Amino acid sequence: MMAVGDEGYAEKIAYVYISKYLAEAGEPPYDVLFNRFMTLVHRRIRESLDKDIGLPHCWYRKGDEVAYDDMPYISWDHEGQDIIRVSYSGHILSPPCDDEVIMFAGIEAEDFISRYHGKAGLEAVADMECHDAPFQFQNEFGRLRRAIRAAEPSAKLSDSTLSVRQLFIETMESFPYDEFPGMEDRIRGFKSIFNRALDRGLSADRLQEILEGFWCMFCCRLRLHPLCHENISCKTVGIWKGEMPESDEDYAAELERYAGYLIDENESDPIVADLYRQWRHRLEAIEELLEAMRVDGE
Repeated sequence: MMAVGDEGYAEKIAYVYISKYLAEAGEPPYDVLFNRFMTLVHRRIRESLDKDIGLPHCWYRKGDEVAYDDMPYISWDHEGQDIIRVSYSGHILSPPCDDEVIMFAGIEAEDFISRYHGKAGLEAVADMECHDAPFQFQNEFGRLRRAIRAAEPSAKLSDSTLSVRQLFIETMESFPYDEFPGMEDRIRGFKSIFNRALDRGLSADRLQEILEGFWCMFCCRLRLHPLCHENISCKTVGIWKGEMPESDEDYAAELERYAGYLIDENESDPIVADLYRQWRHRLEAIEELLEAMRVDGE
């Protein structure tokens, strides 16, 4: 395979995709769409042209930050907590249209944009099964998310609770514990909270919320796995590692809040009961802090 990363193809292809998306949709693409396209075209150029453009990338959510240091020609514009769009801020005016790689990428971009654009495209591409995913758990989890998303947001899933629970059990049985040491406690908490949510008949959108919380936390670890990124600088990996403690603490607090909402009067699950106690301790600590601040202000 011929390495052509020094020829600036990653930047040129990013320019091609973003400019074509702007022309078609009239607005910049979402970050997820951009990342997914760049990863796909990177792999297809390898397969079809036997060339490696040296794309610095991470397929997975929470891997977007790779662009901050490794793709400085991309600007990331935050429109809200979870909405990010990308724009080109480099110096390319027009890439060579007779270049084999650029021509191939242009055709791929047009096909991808025709299928995935706007919010509908964002949802569709998020559910795209990743045949190259290094861990089967990723596709199993996606199958679970799609099953719940197919229901009406307000649906209680009472008629399908057993099938959802079985799908959840099968999904979590596929988790690659050996590849992600140290996640046992978080997974036990997640499993207990999700099962209690099914017991309480929470709506589909609340179940989806619980799934997304876990997935965001897991992706902070997934992006660090050597099978899940390519051509990433040591600086970026260091930044990702530095964000791990905060991500873990945020998710611990999220599980505790769910326990506070879901706990039964005679709670039989010791994990839910323990999460509830931690939640109460956290609230008490906050109340003590606020009281101390009030006294200091008098």
